[in-house]
Amino acid sequence: MTQDEKEIEKAKEDIAEKGADSQTEKDRIDESVAAQERADGDTDSQTAKDRVDESEGAEKADDEHEGKEEEKHENLTNTIVNAINSAVQSAVSAAVDKAVSAAMAKAFDSMDRHAEPADDGETEKLNKLESIYGE
Repeated sequence: MTQDEKEIEKAKEDIAEKGADSQTEKDRIDESVAAQERADGDTDSQTAKDRVDESEGAEKADDEHEGKEEEKHENLTNTIVNAINSAVQSAVSAAVDKAVSAAMAKAFDSMDRHAEPADDGETEKLNKLESIYGE
């Protein structure tokens, strides 16, 4: 915790002890920080209000930066996951294609494929088709 943040916390505690009045909480914090700095002999070219504002701005910037870092990390994670999924899909597809081709070749090779003479009914049908479509 920075010195400014410690002073802001102390100021908030002082405000909580003294209770509410017509000033805003931010005004009371600025005044309390300034009083603490005077008591500590700390002088600066910036006013206490400016230092409080700067500290709060830095805190907001840190929060925004952290959010952007988390978003970058999430995007990188998604990119890696997508690349892995694509590689797995390609590998699986190739393996499946190879396995299916091998199984089909084995099935066709094991089939009983030999020529048999046509019976009289088939011969009659074939002759009829030949007379219609033949040359």
